[in-house]
Amino acid sequence: MRLKSGAKAKADETVTITSGELESSNVNAAQSLVNMIELQRLYELQIKSISSTDQNEQSAQRMMMAA
Repeated sequence: MRLKSGAKAKADETVTITSGELESSNVNAAQSLVNMIELQRLYELQIKSISSTDQNEQSAQRMMMAA
């Protein structure tokens, strides 16, 4: 490894490598997927709301022009 300055980092004598061990993750894949689906649904709801508001505004403008 190299430091920001470009110099080599000194080896840490206390670091050891253990074979046969598995690395665990701090991410719950199922919960992350559920959160992603919820966010996608909220996003779609907001897009539909914006579209509906735009359609209502256009209808109101047409009614004002006709009157």
